[in-house]
Formats: sequence, structure tokens, C-alpha cells
Amino acid sequence: MAFLKAIKCFKSRAKVLPETMYRVHLESEGPYGLMLCGHETIQCLVIVSIQKSKAVKAWNSDHPHCRIEEGHSLMEVNGHTEPKQMLDELRRAKAVDLLVSAEPNAQQLSVFRAARALKLKSDAVDTFLEEVTSCDVEPCSICHEEMCCHNTHTAQHAAQHAAAVVRLPCGHHFHQKCVKKWLVGGRGDPRCPLCNRIFEVAC
Repeated sequence: MAFLKAIKCFKSRAKVLPETMYRVHLESEGPYGLMLCGHETIQCLVIVSIQKSKAVKAWNSDHPHCRIEEGHSLMEVNGHTEPKQMLDELRRAKAVDLLVSAEPNAQQLSVFRAARALKLKSDAVDTFLEEVTSCDVEPCSICHEEMCCHNTHTAQHAAQHAAAVVRLPCGHHFHQKCVKKWLVGGRGDPRCPLCNRIFEVAC
């Protein structure tokens, strides 16, 4: 009798998920291929883009009615609901249990649209940034640090790769990370920080 009461109690406490929310289990030895974004106005992570991911592809193939799609939100990862903790789980765990919401609210949709627009602009900017491996240029006019672009495979070159040098269509050179932030973060079409030339992009 006590056992039956315990079962009834468990059922009464169990959460019944809305039809637009479901559980997902993924396993991967490497990255899960999810580009995510968050914002202080939402208590979740929004899926901005799904990159090459065998785990997501396999899940979507086996569960066509509970797919993981761009614009969906991760409400929980391995029991964690704080965005930072969810990101930590996705970075370190080889298996994750997700609570996915397929119907974003107005705030989540707004965050998704803004993040998606930035990603599209970033992808468009990448199409005209030309990485330079041999040059003799002045310091980067954005950060004012020296630019080193030698076509070698030394340990020094590997350490400098994070500060790769790129050339814009107008011929000016910058650190890739500096000018990418400048071009993507500005309003309207991206333009050169030096000559103000506008580079039209299709987003």
C-alpha cells in the first residue's frame, strides 16, 4: 500500500512537458557543433547555427519529430539551467541530456534574430578578408601593435597565428581579429577603418 502511494506521489510531482519541449540525448567525443548565444533577458541558450555535427545529425535522423534546429532553445543541459553552467557542460561532457524548446518566446526570438544577423554578416566579411603570409607593413592601425606575417612554420609563427594579418580589398592591412571585430560590429555595410571604403555584403 505504501509502495502504491509512493508511486502516486512520484507521478504527481513529475513535470509534464509542453508539446513544444522535449528531451534530447547526445554523445560526442568532440564538439557538439552548436553555435549558441545567450542574453541577460533570457534564462536559456539559443541555437544560432548548427555546424557539422555527427551527433546532431544522427539524433535528427532517428527522431524526426524531436529535431534540433536553429532557433530552438536549450533550457537545460545535464540538469543545469544557468547558461554558463550549460556551456561548461557542453564543452567538457562527452554525453549530454538536453531540454529543448522548439517554440521560442518573443525575447528568445529577438536574441536569435540579432545573433543570426551578426553571424551572417561575419560570414560575409570572411569572403573578402585575404590572409597575408608575407608582407612588410606598419603596425595595425586598430590596436597599434606590430603585425608579423612571415610564411614560416616555426614555433614563433604558430604563436603568432592568433594575430594573423589580413588585407582588405582596398589594400590596407590589419590584424584579422581586430578588423573582423570592426567590420562586423559596426552598423550598416562594413567599411575600411583607414580609407572608409564601403564593402557591400549580402546578409
